[in-house]
Amino acid sequence: MLSIRGISKSFGALQALKDVSFEVKQGQIHGVIGPNGSGKTTLFNCISGHLRPESGAVLLGERVITGLAPHAIANLGVRRTFQAGKVVNSLTVLENVMAGVFEFRGRDYWETFFRLPGRRSRREKEIEERARESLAAVGLEKDSERLGVDLVWAQRQFVQIARAMVARPRVMLLDEPNSGMGARDTERIEEVIRAVRDLGITVVVISHDVRMLMGLSDWVTVLNFGRTIAAGRPEAVQKDPQVLEAYLGAE
Repeated sequence: MLSIRGISKSFGALQALKDVSFEVKQGQIHGVIGPNGSGKTTLFNCISGHLRPESGAVLLGERVITGLAPHAIANLGVRRTFQAGKVVNSLTVLENVMAGVFEFRGRDYWETFFRLPGRRSRREKEIEERARESLAAVGLEKDSERLGVDLVWAQRQFVQIARAMVARPRVMLLDEPNSGMGARDTERIEEVIRAVRDLGITVVVISHDVRMLMGLSDWVTVLNFGRTIAAGRPEAVQKDPQVLEAYLGAE
């Protein structure tokens, strides 16, 4: 579904990523772990078009998406969340989620701009229905009319996931989805991610939370100092000497 081939990215003298490669299979939950500063978010920014790598390529299926604008990559079916829990404070929860669909087509355009005052287009009704379904999937259906500014940290993370879901993407990139959360909300995040996968959406999750990703992922890639140091099934990766050294330090 998603191929990362030899991605490298530096910021001045800092080599954030060096020749990172891995394959994400369709329908999997693929975990990318690594200590803080290992290059995980930089990798997501290269995949989603927020940064352009200096070398290498990202493929969605057979299509090279390297260098495309973020909105173009999103419209091809790759949606993402951010670690900071970004929502629009002045919009309601429902409106924040509806904003995840923005690929208006010809007929949608005319229906939107030439409808009667106070009458919603067929497309808007469809988007609202999908947004409410996404909110129900993350357990926020009762909060649809709350403003974004009133949400606590964990709720903002769930709104982000619902906003990514509403577009029915092929791939969802989740950046530290349980950041700042306690054990209870982390369990909810895990349930939601599995539910997303069960909808047929391929999920890539980055986190420094080893325990969560090892129990959640079908396959794991481990980064350290911008390089891939291990990859495989969680039970094998946990025993890899390089992974143990990266997290626990050499004896």
